Amino acid sequence: MTVTPNLFCKRGDTYGFDLAMPNNLDGSLPDITGASCSWGVYRDAYTSIVYLYKTNLPISTRTENGVQYAVVSVDLTPDDTASLPAGDLYHEAKIVLADETIHSPDGIFRVLPSPNP
Repeated sequence: MTVTPNLFCKRGDTYGFDLAMPNNLDGSLPDITGASCSWGVYRDAYTSIVYLYKTNLPISTRTENGVQYAVVSVDLTPDDTASLPAGDLYHEAKIVLADETIHSPDGIFRVLPSPNP
């Protein structure tokens, strides 16, 4: 499954996306039983200024082209995105599996100005 870690939305929009976790080296799915996930939008990758933070995100499996993947689904409401500053921000998920393996998909989160100020 190809999921671009660089994302964008307009301020005040509803926005949903999935972040794929890598499969195990043998191609099998990671065990997502008991896994937890949080996701946040930050000013950049080097500071702790947090604009938006969500916890207890759902982790599920999806099939694409006959291959199963574990994905985290993030759904943002207009209230979530309305307060984000326009520009290039940084997003990062923290997925912790039951065996304490951590996956951290991240990238640019571009926020476009709302067409309706």
